[in-house]
Amino acid sequence: MQRVQTKTAAQDLPAYSADGTPGYFRNGDAVAAIPPTVPGAQWFNMVQEELRNLVVAAGLTPSATDDTQLAQAVAALIADQAVTVQAATETVAGILKLATQAQVDAGDGGGAVTPETLATRLAALLVAATQTQAGLVRLSTPAEILAGSPNVVVTAGDILARILGAGGSGAADYIAIPYRDKSTGELKRIIIQWGRVSGADIGGTQEIPIIFPMAFPSAIYGLFPAVCLTGGFTVMAAIKGEPTLTGASIVLSESAAVVQSGLFFYYFAIGH
Repeated sequence: MQRVQTKTAAQDLPAYSADGTPGYFRNGDAVAAIPPTVPGAQWFNMVQEELRNLVVAAGLTPSATDDTQLAQAVAALIADQAVTVQAATETVAGILKLATQAQVDAGDGGGAVTPETLATRLAALLVAATQTQAGLVRLSTPAEILAGSPNVVVTAGDILARILGAGGSGAADYIAIPYRDKSTGELKRIIIQWGRVSGADIGGTQEIPIIFPMAFPSAIYGLFPAVCLTGGFTVMAAIKGEPTLTGASIVLSESAAVVQSGLFFYYFAIGH
């Protein structure tokens, strides 16, 4: 592709003009006195330069004897803009193949994981644990432990400690001992509480309230006070009325009606 090389060719490109109205070629009609379209030097120069500029832009040297340069130029310019296709890696962008379900299950293949294949794999892994199969477990609640829930529900240390209770280190405390009911098979717990209560100096009768270290959840089976005193006088201790889940009233009486000092008593209660 080279510029026109005839003897009448101009050595310099004439200046372009914007005069005239853009339109289309026509053949003309001699009968109707309509002349045919004459392209003119400006139009030929513009077409010539547009084609030549494409050849030059592709890095080719215009040739007067090679009529394939336009095709070569188009192919070269397209090749320069082509994206390099390569496999994607952790550091290089590229083409990525979708992994098959078998590859996702096996954890190999290097392909991309779709939400569908990932969900299928997770569904196979996230199963409930049994005595023979590893899987997911849920921490049980205290109520489930007491009810003897299936062993797929495990117990956290803090929940177990809360159920078994604590105590023994103070003057007033409790312990909770789990057991399985022989009639129903339910897992329950016996609660034993104890404490030390001081009374005022008395001579005659005195009523002293007891507040248990913790409220019995369901029932109280028995309350047993024991009096301790000095001076050799006899003091009787009796429970006034029915104990409640939270406490009771103890009536102390001294038969000699002599004021006793330093009086106190221990008690223990049992329930569940």
